[in-house]
Amino acid sequence: MARISHMDESKVVIQMKDIVKKFGDFTANDHINLTVHKGEVHAILGENGAGKSTMMNVLCGLYKPTSGQIFINEKEVHFNSPKDAIDIGIGMVHQHFMLIQPFTVTENIILGMEPVKGLTVDKETAKKKVLELSERYGMKGNLVAGANIAGFEKIASAMMSQGVV
Repeated sequence: MARISHMDESKVVIQMKDIVKKFGDFTANDHINLTVHKGEVHAILGENGAGKSTMMNVLCGLYKPTSGQIFINEKEVHFNSPKDAIDIGIGMVHQHFMLIQPFTVTENIILGMEPVKGLTVDKETAKKKVLELSERYGMKGNLVAGANIAGFEKIASAMMSQGVV
């Protein structure tokens, strides 16, 4: 059977060059380099404390690197917040402890980019958008509508991998 690949080695979509992240005297990332081509999938592996989450938090705008450069589609970027990263298509589904347990799936997905109506969060618009996305990616709408954290990671991972939230 022929192998089908959608990887395009001519297109670098993410590049992290010599990323250093320090917390005081502690160096969490020491000159990290990562190159991701269009269609490529990477697994970041390492022991606890190896700096995997720190590296990804730098890439998604949660932390600023102490030094180094990040390029998205061959253009250097500087994130001031996760919203900056999300605006250009970089998002991260965090581990359980990064989610807010009492919140529904919808509330966790929109956190930080809530649609507003006047001075309040427009929950109906948010719910409709998440339902549309969940149906587009083959997820049951009723699971998303009022689901709690139990169903969140599967839904959010699928949506984030498609760059839709």
